Amino acid sequence: MPNPKYAAYKAAAPYFNLVRRALGDVVDGEHFFDIVTDDVVYEVLYEFPGWPRVIQGRSNVRDALSNAPASRATLPAKV
Repeated sequence: MPNPKYAAYKAAAPYFNLVRRALGDVVDGEHFFDIVTDDVVYEVLYEFPGWPRVIQGRSNVRDALSNAPASRATLPAKV
């Protein structure tokens, strides 16, 4: 059952799940935000209009991802 604490981030769940599974047992925590430190530097290597390349701090990452439209929070389909 999904944690209601993260309901605002439903659109980004595929990304969170991908990252969490990729890290496996290297980190503790069930959700993406459980494994991100307070002083994280989140860098995006691609240009997305209206999206910052660098976000500093867990609370700022949470804010950015909670406000992200579903189209920005999900991976594009293969063409």
